[in-house]
Parts: sequence; structure tokens; C-alpha cells
Amino acid sequence: MRRLERAMRCGVLCVTVLAVILAASGQGRGSVLPAAGSPPVERELRYSLTLRGRLVVDGTPGAVDFTRLYIYVWRVEDDRLRELIDVGRARDTLPPPVRPTAEGSFEIPDLAPGAYRIRVNALPRGWVARSAMMAAKDVLETAIEVRSDVTALPELVVTLSNRLTSLSGTLTVEGEAPATSYVVVVFPADRALWQAPSRRIKSAGVGADGRYNVRGLPAGAYLVAVSAPVKQSELETPSVLETLAKTAVKVTLVDGEETTRDLRAGRQLP
Repeated sequence: MRRLERAMRCGVLCVTVLAVILAASGQGRGSVLPAAGSPPVERELRYSLTLRGRLVVDGTPGAVDFTRLYIYVWRVEDDRLRELIDVGRARDTLPPPVRPTAEGSFEIPDLAPGAYRIRVNALPRGWVARSAMMAAKDVLETAIEVRSDVTALPELVVTLSNRLTSLSGTLTVEGEAPATSYVVVVFPADRALWQAPSRRIKSAGVGADGRYNVRGLPAGAYLVAVSAPVKQSELETPSVLETLAKTAVKVTLVDGEETTRDLRAGRQLP
């Protein structure tokens, strides 16, 4: 009987020490432990990590007040909720955003294993998050991977820039349909980048004068197509992009430069 009691006390002590070690190292959060003398109760220690990062500026120094920005992080499987950020309802459904310090540093705690998206919101007009580098990988293009076999995450460096790309031109319509019946769709020439969600796929309406303008796409090679109005969710479908690619023209966009490309639409909407 005494041996059994000693074994039980040893089990409680071992679990307690493990919980303290994990809490001190930031690797996990311990659950409530049984009181001394009580039978050991199996509890799951929730593994989580803290993501630490900083914002840097490529553009006009001092033009961005970091403390006014919000940084959202959400699981990849919750991508359907990302549109709520734009309409101001994200706080009701997504994890609370974090606000950077005046120097641009930030911490996002309690990230359980999984894949996450990141987004910087409330940027001044004319500014975008150009990249989010983590261990030489741009996670704006992919995702932040949190694995259970690591004890710390690499630093995340988010670069903000006002050196935007710009694509504009005039759409000439053959036939009776007005120019406003069309949209201009811009998407990557590299099919490997045809994924959802994508900051490299945009559409823009056409004015009554035939003018269109697309700003803020990352620099690179793109295809430009004319189409009937289409939802953003449809543009993130590879089969739709394949159809548009058949009549698209190629352009190269450069940070801080304006590119002009005039387009022509046929008698029937694609």
C-alpha cells in the first residue's frame, strides 16, 4: 500500500515538473493538476507557440504609424472568413488581431500546430504589405507552418511599401455592348500561383470612357484578359483562369512603375 502511495505521489510530481518546464519554455500550457494524494488524472497539455515579428518600411520613412495597424492571423481552413476583415466584422469570428508597437514589433501567442494566413489591415491609402518573410519564405504567398516538432518559430519580417505597381489602359469594344459591360482580369502568368486565396489575382471595372486601372499587385509577369463580370471566388478557380488565358495578353509589372496596355473586346462577351 505504501509503495502504491509513493508511486502515485511520484506520478503527480513528474507531471507537475513537466508542466512547469513547458510553461517556462513557451512550448505548452499545462492543465489543472490533481491535489496531492489524489489519483493521477490524465490531462492533455495543449501545445502552442508564440510568433514574434516586426514591420519594416520600404518607402517614405515615418509615413506609417504602426500602432494604428491590425495584424490578423487565422487558420487556412478558415479562409472563407477572410472577407469579413474588409467589411469590419472579423472581430466577431476570427481570433482577435494584435497591434504592433510604435517600433513595429508584435507577438501573436497561442498558435497551435497547423497552417495560418497573415494579413496587415488598416494600412494608409496607397500602402500594401509587399512580403512577409519567415526563414527565407514569403508566407503571404503560402502559409505560416506551426509544427509540433519545433520549440520556437523563426522571426517574421513584414515589409510595407508604397511603391505600388500600376496597370492601366483603354478598352476598345467592337459591337454595341458598352465598355461598362466588361471587366479586366489580371492574373499570374505562372500557373503555380493560381491558388486561393491569392493577392496576385484581381479584376477591375471599365469606365464609360473605356479606361481601366489595376494597382497594388506584386511585381511579376501577368496575363490580362477581358471578361464579363465575374466573382473573385470564381477567379480563384484554375478552370476559369485557363479559359481566360486563351485570349489574354502578357505584361510585366514593376514596383513603383506604371504600365500601360490597351485592350480590345469582341462582339460577344467571353
